[in-house]
Amino acid sequence: MKRIINVGLILALLLLIILLNSCKSQVDLDNVITVETKDQYCNEDSECVMAMVKCSCDCGVPINKIHWQRYLDMQEEKCKSYEGIMCKMDCRTNLKCINNFCVNNKPQISSDKNKTCEDFGGKDYYSKGQVKACDFTTFEEPGATSPIGCALHEDFCPTEFDDPTGKELYEYYCEGNEFKSEKYTCPNGCRNGACIK
Repeated sequence: MKRIINVGLILALLLLIILLNSCKSQVDLDNVITVETKDQYCNEDSECVMAMVKCSCDCGVPINKIHWQRYLDMQEEKCKSYEGIMCKMDCRTNLKCINNFCVNNKPQISSDKNKTCEDFGGKDYYSKGQVKACDFTTFEEPGATSPIGCALHEDFCPTEFDDPTGKELYEYYCEGNEFKSEKYTCPNGCRNGACIK
């Protein structure tokens, strides 16, 4: 009888350790990787590149290219079991070495005419859709415009860890040129980015 209790206790402890480790990895997965200031030092523009610092939607942080592989390795290690939202980013940069520091020198102009939003599927809780949202910036040359960031967002149901009810849906849509999102509770549950009919 003692042996059965001991085996049961050991199994319970192992299960607890596994659950705690999975909780920790789920919570930590999309935290930003901290870029050290010394890794951003430079002498000329050609030394600057972008380092990805998140598991999900990210255009990165400017660093000196000699450190790029180390940050790529850190991001790949940190994100190998990431199951959250992903975006297909189309990031434009204007990397400069200013005062011996790598920066993304892109002055922003914030107005509706510099943003676009395309909705593939519309605001429909019962079918999975996509939204392509872009923000445009004007660079130094007069009249030169270039997209600095376009992201493709897909409607999705959170993981069981994030939504134990299995009923939450994150619906993406456009209002004019503005990208919007809504958390919606599906009456019959959520599967593959849409409410179950």
